Amino acid sequence: MKFSRFAALAGAFLFSFSSGPAAASDIPVPSGGDISTAVKLAVPGDTIVLDAGGVYTTGSLELPEKGGPITIRSSASLPGRRVTPADRALLASVGSGNTAAVFTVTGSGWTIQGLAVRANSLGEGTMIDVIGNAANTIIDRNLFEGGAYGQKRAVGGNGGGYIRVSRNYMSNIWKQQQDSQGFASWDSPGPFEIVDNFIEAASENILFGGADSSRPERMPRQILVEGNHLTKNVAWKNRLGFYQVKNLFELKAGIGSIIRNNLMENNWTDAQSGWAILVTPRNQDGAATWTRIEDALFVGNTVRNVEHGISITGYDDLSPSGQTRRVTFRDNVIVTSGAFLQVAAEVGELTLDHNTVNNPSSLIKLYTGDIATATGRRKQTYGVGTFTIHNSLMKHGVNGYGIAGQDSPGNGIYALAYYSRSYDWKRNVVAGENMYQTYPPDTLLPTVAAHDANFLSDYTLVAGSSYRNAGADGTDLGRRFGTASTLTPTPTPTLTEPTPTEPTPTAPPPPPPPTAPQVVTPISITTASLADGVRRKEYTATLAAANAEGAVAWRVTSGALPAGLTLNATTGVISGMCDKPGNSTFVVSATDSGNSATRALSIQVRAR
Repeated sequence: MKFSRFAALAGAFLFSFSSGPAAASDIPVPSGGDISTAVKLAVPGDTIVLDAGGVYTTGSLELPEKGGPITIRSSASLPGRRVTPADRALLASVGSGNTAAVFTVTGSGWTIQGLAVRANSLGEGTMIDVIGNAANTIIDRNLFEGGAYGQKRAVGGNGGGYIRVSRNYMSNIWKQQQDSQGFASWDSPGPFEIVDNFIEAASENILFGGADSSRPERMPRQILVEGNHLTKNVAWKNRLGFYQVKNLFELKAGIGSIIRNNLMENNWTDAQSGWAILVTPRNQDGAATWTRIEDALFVGNTVRNVEHGISITGYDDLSPSGQTRRVTFRDNVIVTSGAFLQVAAEVGELTLDHNTVNNPSSLIKLYTGDIATATGRRKQTYGVGTFTIHNSLMKHGVNGYGIAGQDSPGNGIYALAYYSRSYDWKRNVVAGENMYQTYPPDTLLPTVAAHDANFLSDYTLVAGSSYRNAGADGTDLGRRFGTASTLTPTPTPTLTEPTPTEPTPTAPPPPPPPTAPQVVTPISITTASLADGVRRKEYTATLAAANAEGAVAWRVTSGALPAGLTLNATTGVISGMCDKPGNSTFVVSATDSGNSATRALSIQVRAR
């Protein structure tokens, strides 16, 4: 019976090909049916519909170039949010039945929605692998679950263009004594949108880099990681080396990254030393000397229940690489059981602004790092070129140092001067300091008890806190919750608590480098999804953009809106009357006075 359905469908398509372009349509595949046949038959605009609750084995299926957008999705209506295991009845279960990927995406315009992706045999390989020239790929609202042997990787993003991984649930991602990732990319120019996912993975929950890009233009860039929950299963603890626990987010290569509004939690010493966030350029296999990190912004994140916070290096110590430059941490909450930050090996520019830090050990560790060269290694000449620390609320424990230098003649201001070419310290709080070290003048040094009294349990400030409106920019000290990207500075208030007056010593040579450009947040499209339409009903939706400079011009750059709908280039309004049922996937762009942003979206038009 299944064969006759596809045979009839194949005949219909042959007829339509002989008489003109085929109209977009749904291609149903019943539970247990052959998805590969539907893939062969599909034409741009088609939707391959799998039964909700159905079970499918793909045998490792390639999704090739078809010349336009095609969707594979469950037959059920999906919730307009991140899926969870509780939504399993709405999803179609798919697996390869072998060690290869369920889907290997090599063509452009593929959307995968509403699937429960089973682990590969023995947890080998990658569940959905995007490679080659694949672009405009959307992986949305799927369930990825490791099995008895875990799963080495959920999604690999090494295609030739835009990829969006959104509203997915990835769990039990681990591989015995091997690295594992929820999402990993090392050979793709992006842009990337990793948005609103739950990712539970043992080694790196999200990793950019880790293997060499094939050529400079394939190094990851235009990266957005937003609204995700990155975590590790605490049952993996105390099995040293078995699960290869490493970190929650690692950037080994990348240009233009925004890591925004994520929850990162649960990380400890295992295969690495417990740092939650690593920013460290790695020419991993020795052939990609162009590897570097530039313009990375971490903003609005919460990092908690981790052993250590952030580790940053300027160059690779094993193979020659480019430099880490213009990294900013702003409006984050970081709660550790160890140290907050360690820095080494000639980081170009590092900015810490409006962060709230709670840790019982040393606050900032400045190290002397090695740097790989074409002929061997050399010692760093500085740790950080330009080190900016403003408006932050920090504390450390009685057994730790506030700012410690590995080889410096002292801590505090002496470590800052010794390890940076220049530093700018302004309006910071360091609680718990027992006066064993000296800070720059614009520093508050309260007791831990007095400091802690300023916070509610979520690290928001209590009403009447002296930290309110006390920043050098006139806003609250520490993380500003809710509106960090739209705060308007007011005149700088004057601190009333006495502060140390010992002058800051002059930084040693070499002389400061040229001033680097500021990290500027470019325009971004904030519309994450669009409502369904109904055939022969009026439809209206408005696209939205953030951080735009001047007027915004909108257009559809690939794919097509559903028949009957148009996009107003000035207002960003999609409107009209939906003509035909089906799913339409398209990419829109928003262009302001200096930058452009793109986002892949889809509209499902229902028959009624």
